[in-house]
Amino acid sequence: MFSALNGDACEARAFKVFAAGLLIATAVGLTLASLTYGTNDILFFKSYAVKASSSGVAALYREGAPLVEFHPEWNEQMAHPPGVIHIWRVTFWVEQHTGVPFRFWFRVLTVLANALTAGALYRILGARRATAFALCPAAIVIAGFHGNSDPIVVAFLIWAVYGAEAGWRPTLTGLLFAAACSVKVWPLFLIPAFCLRLLTWRQRAAFLASAAAGGLAFGAPYTFQFPALIAKTVFGYRSIGGWWGLSGFIPGYDHFGTPIAFTAVALISVFLHRAGWRLYEITGSAIALFLVLTPGFGVQYLAWILPFCFVFGWRFVTGFYAISTALLLVAYTHWSGGFPWYFADLLRPGAAQSWTVVYTATACWIVLVIGVTSLTPVFRWAFPAGRDAQAA
Repeated sequence: MFSALNGDACEARAFKVFAAGLLIATAVGLTLASLTYGTNDILFFKSYAVKASSSGVAALYREGAPLVEFHPEWNEQMAHPPGVIHIWRVTFWVEQHTGVPFRFWFRVLTVLANALTAGALYRILGARRATAFALCPAAIVIAGFHGNSDPIVVAFLIWAVYGAEAGWRPTLTGLLFAAACSVKVWPLFLIPAFCLRLLTWRQRAAFLASAAAGGLAFGAPYTFQFPALIAKTVFGYRSIGGWWGLSGFIPGYDHFGTPIAFTAVALISVFLHRAGWRLYEITGSAIALFLVLTPGFGVQYLAWILPFCFVFGWRFVTGFYAISTALLLVAYTHWSGGFPWYFADLLRPGAAQSWTVVYTATACWIVLVIGVTSLTPVFRWAFPAGRDAQAA
């Protein structure tokens, strides 16, 4: 009896620490959102919203959008799924009716998305790991400063993972997965992991049908008006290569690396499923492997793996959180022209990747490679804690 009471007290104390950490992280993120502009991404998103409102969504996909400030001569091509356009347009509408800038309101969404991700981690792994993620400087800075939509994608994705593990209806997890893919399409490479987690073909069919229907609905009416234009634009996009991972070492990897990454992710999903790993672990391992093999990279992609680092154990979490935070500090400082940050502008003269950014990114990639190779028996010594998620 006393041990049970003591356990309840420890759990309550851990929850209070988690709640306090989450409040601190949210406050820091909102402060960054209110005092800074962010990166070019937030400028692109506002420009997309203006173009969609003035010329229509079809014109946005065909022509891209001229930037509304800083670089009005620059035209940025559209490469996002149509579901996220609704978020941009609502955010722009709120700016027009409140006078508070688009850049602040959009990053309010990404900061709140980070909080939702921490909440899912609390359910999946417990208070200790959820608190570590909530207070991770890299996660706070990406959500509060950068201004891209990856934290929103991750929030929908991790709740879909939790739902699948908790036995929610496949239709609900399919809709959550569709919501993630309606903001950015990169979670599509996780479809094999989700399908393998479901026990019957009927459940898999329900998941896939609800995900497909949700994707069409969340992007409506545009998904029905010009689907071919959207597909060509979205799936034809390629991230910036040459400064991350194999694209910096192997000539031409930018042109053939993507199929290799997708094939490897599918294979590791099958392998880990057969080994009895849970969906959270398979998802984290698949994302980590994709980031190792991807030919293109943006620093906001770090948000994909941060809540899943616990798959590789605390030693990896400590190292990767530290090096990813260092990469963001170096990159944002360089792109902003110094510290403190206000606008990390990659389009300004002299803002091309510096050797400090490239070297720090390479160190970050190497840590990720070590984490991925620790999945194999030969290199398991690197992070012997392995499968830390099951200890929760």
